[in-house]
Amino acid sequence: MPCADHASCDSCLEPGDSSEGCFWCHASGTCEMASIGTEPFGECEDPSYARGMCACAHHTSCGSCAVATNPACVWIGPAELRGSVEYTNNFFFTSFATRQSMSSLSVRAGGCHPGWGFGAFGLVQNATLFNGGMGHLSVQTELVPDEYFWAQCSLPNEGSALLMMGAIAAAAAVLSALMGAIFPQRPKRAISELPLI
Repeated sequence: MPCADHASCDSCLEPGDSSEGCFWCHASGTCEMASIGTEPFGECEDPSYARGMCACAHHTSCGSCAVATNPACVWIGPAELRGSVEYTNNFFFTSFATRQSMSSLSVRAGGCHPGWGFGAFGLVQNATLFNGGMGHLSVQTELVPDEYFWAQCSLPNEGSALLMMGAIAAAAAVLSALMGAIFPQRPKRAISELPLI
């Protein structure tokens, strides 16, 4: 099935399809085909080629991604995509293997990724996208965000998680004080004060 015919991230990155060279572009919300060379993702700034990255991919804005009802998703803001490729072109029965660094890309559009209050998961990905008659292409990429948002879109990075942890600690302290006021502990009697049987 051609990559462009896949309408969702899950469908695009079905097990087995990665060998056909498909990757999901978060910025455009499309399934595209990688090309052999140092720029395998073309114009796509935020590619995923591991299916685990699909869980949050259907959210296209911080407002729908970084909300309390999606605690397993984080919104990635501006970022840098770094990586390396190893490729072999099969041409007239000869193979020329090359390993090169990709040009770093500035990711301007945000993307929704799996994660939690202390960061996103799966920012380092690696896979073999082609391995056949056309050649061989192995890719490793790392997405390095300037900031991310979890459960809200105002306070970046771990600020939201730390704020929530502080609120829980404060609530626990208040609850403990209330329980102490409602159910005061009886003073313990010394052994010498206990009645003899």
